Amino acid sequence: MVIHSRPVEPLLVRARELGIRDDLARTIQERAHRYAQAMGLDPAAAESRFLAAARAVCSAGSAGSATELLAAEAALREIDLRVNDMNPALNVPGSARIGIFGWGLVGPQVSTIDEFRQKIRQGGSWLEPFNGFGRDNFMVGVPRFDFTDYKPWIDERFEASRFAQIDKKLGANVKFAIGCFVQALGQNPGIEQTLIDLGLGTHIYIGTGVGDIPTMYQINVGYYKAQRRWNRFWAAPARNAPLRAYLALSPADQARYSAEQGVPAEPEAAVAAARLATESGDGGEQGEAAGSAAPGATADDTYLDEVRESARDAWEAYWTARSEQLAEYLRESAALHDVDVAGDIEKDKVRVIKKRLHELKKLNQKWGVPPEPWTAVSANRIWNIDNVPAAQIAMLGRIHGPSFAPVGACSGFDIALELGCQAIRENRAKAVVVGMVDPPPHPLLVGAFYDARVIACDTKVSLPLTGLRGTHVSGGALLWIIGDLDTMLARGHRPLGCEIIGNGSSSDAYHIITPSKTGPRLAIEQALQRAGVRPEEVDTWDLHATATPGDFSEVQLAVEMLGQNPVLTAKKGVFGHGMSVGGGWELTAQHMAMTEGVLPPGAIPNDRLNPEITKLSTNIVTDRPRAFTGRIGGKINMGIGGINGVVLSKTWEFDPTVRQLAAVLQVEPASVRRRIEAGEIEGYVDAHGIERVPHAEYRRLAGEP
Repeated sequence: MVIHSRPVEPLLVRARELGIRDDLARTIQERAHRYAQAMGLDPAAAESRFLAAARAVCSAGSAGSATELLAAEAALREIDLRVNDMNPALNVPGSARIGIFGWGLVGPQVSTIDEFRQKIRQGGSWLEPFNGFGRDNFMVGVPRFDFTDYKPWIDERFEASRFAQIDKKLGANVKFAIGCFVQALGQNPGIEQTLIDLGLGTHIYIGTGVGDIPTMYQINVGYYKAQRRWNRFWAAPARNAPLRAYLALSPADQARYSAEQGVPAEPEAAVAAARLATESGDGGEQGEAAGSAAPGATADDTYLDEVRESARDAWEAYWTARSEQLAEYLRESAALHDVDVAGDIEKDKVRVIKKRLHELKKLNQKWGVPPEPWTAVSANRIWNIDNVPAAQIAMLGRIHGPSFAPVGACSGFDIALELGCQAIRENRAKAVVVGMVDPPPHPLLVGAFYDARVIACDTKVSLPLTGLRGTHVSGGALLWIIGDLDTMLARGHRPLGCEIIGNGSSSDAYHIITPSKTGPRLAIEQALQRAGVRPEEVDTWDLHATATPGDFSEVQLAVEMLGQNPVLTAKKGVFGHGMSVGGGWELTAQHMAMTEGVLPPGAIPNDRLNPEITKLSTNIVTDRPRAFTGRIGGKINMGIGGINGVVLSKTWEFDPTVRQLAAVLQVEPASVRRRIEAGEIEGYVDAHGIERVPHAEYRRLAGEP
C-alpha cells in the first residue's frame, strides 16, 4: 500500500523552521496580507516582517532580549497581536497606554456629560435644599435625569416591551448607569460595535457606594406592613388557642408564665412603663421594658404611640409564632407547593406554576387570610442588587466579558478605574467600562451622615477648606469607557480627556471614617512609582476635601509629598459628596480642565479659605478660574473604612501609526502614505520600522484644538 502524504504549505514550512505554531502562522499571514493591502505594501515583505517578529517572541526564554521583545511587540501591534498572547510564559509587562474613549454622567443639576462640561466652567455650587424629612436644614446634590430620554436608543435595539420592563423593575441606580452608557457610546462613532467585537476582551466594572437605597426602602416598608397585617391576623385570640389560654390565666399566673416563656410586655403595659420612665427620668429597667426612652424624651402622645406600636408588633409576632391554626394553614400550603416539574420542562414548569397559583388562591379564600408577607416582597429586591447596573450594561451592550460591581466607598471610582487599567495592562482586556452609581439623596443616607457627624445642617453650603462644618450628600453616576490606545486608534476611536498613567490604592488600617496620613501616603507613592513621575512634576492636585477637619491634614500631606508646585483644587462645594461617584466627577472635571488649559472656578471665595490651611498653601483654586499650562494632574479619594485611591493623569502626546491615523480619518492607509510621500503630511519611521505621524499633525488632521 502506498500512503501519499499531503504536501505542507510553504508558509508552514517557513514557520516551523522559525519555531512558530501553524495556527499562529496562518493568523499572521492573513493579517499581514490585509495590512499590506491597506498600506499599499508588498504582501510577501509584510509577511516576512511579521513572521520575524513572531520568531523573536516564540524563541525567547526568560533571558530573551528585552530590546528584541519590545521591537517585536511594536511590530505585532500593527496587526493586533501581543507578545503575551503568543508566548504567555514570557509574562512581559504590558506597554499599553490607556485612555478614555467614551464618558457619560448624571449629577446635580446636570443630566449629561455635555451639560456638565458647560456648567463646570461657570463655578458656584450646584446644591439645593433637601427637605426629605418634611422640612429640614440640609443641602444636597439632586441628580437631574429623565429615563425616557434613552427610550429611542433602547427601542431601536430591542423589542418594544424592553423599555417598559426596565422602567418598571429597575431603580435609579441601574437607569443612571444605562443613561451614562448610552452617552458614552455617542462620544466615538462605532465604539458600540467595537465593544461587542472584542468579545471577552471587553470588561464591565460598575459599582456603587451605598446601593439603591430608595428602592430597597420602599420594598422594606411594603414587607413590614404586610408582616404586621399577617401577624395581627394570626395573633387574634379567635385564631390563636395559646393566646386564649394565656389570657384566661390569673394576673399572677400570667406574670409567672411570661417570665418563664419570655412573653413580651402587653402594649398598654409597655406604654405605662414608658410614661413612668420618662416622667421620673429613670432609664433603668422600666425604660428598657418600654423600649428605652430616648435621651431627653418626654411622655407626649407621639412618643407613647411609638412605644405602643413597637410593643404591639413584638406581642403579635410572639403569639403568631405559636398559632396552631397558622401551622395547619402552612401544612396545607406546603402540600400545594410540593409538585415536581416533569416531562417537557419548558411546558410543564408553566403548567405547575399556574396550577399552584390557582390552588393557593382557593386556599387563601378558604382561610380568609390577608396576603402572605412573602408575597409582598417584590422581586425588584434582587433585580436591583449591586451588580445589576454592570449586568444591564452587559445585556444592553451585548458584551460577553466579565461584569461585576467593585465597592470602595468614597474611593469607588478610583478602585474601579485601577482594576480596569490593570486588566488592560495585563492584556486580559482591551476595553473596560468602569463607573459608579449612587441613588438620589434619601433620608436614610442623609440621616446616617448626620449621625456620623460628617454632614452640614445649617441651610448653607459648607465649602471645603473653609469652616470645616461637614459635607453634603449627592447622587448620580459616572461611566468611562477606557481602552488600550493602539487597539482603539486602530478602530478609529479618538481618546478623550487625558492619558491615565498611574494608579495607587491602600488602606489606612486605622479608623472607620477618620483618615490617617500613612494610608494616603502609600497610595500616592505607589501611583507616582507606577507612573514614573517625580513629586515635583505634578502640576495640579485635586483633593478629597469633604469640608471636615480632615481637610487640614490632607492639605498638609499634599504639601509634604508634592511641595508647593501643584495647584490644589477641591470641588465638593460644587457637586456635594456622591458616596462613590463624587471622586469620579472631580476626576472628570480635572481631565476637562487639563485638556482645555483652564482650571475652572470652584465655589470657594478667596477670603473664605481657612487661615490654618492657607499657612500650608495658598496655591488653591477658589472662585476664579486659573490658567493651566502643565501636563500632569493627580487625584486622591479617601473612603469610609480607610480605602484610598489615587489617579495620575497626563495630557495626551502620542504619534499614531499611519494605519491608526487613517482609521481615525476614515480613509485608506495607502492614501495617507501617498500624502506623506507628497509632503502634504509630516511623517517618519520610528526605531522599530513603524511609519508614524507626529502628534501635532494628528491633532491638525483630526480637527482637535
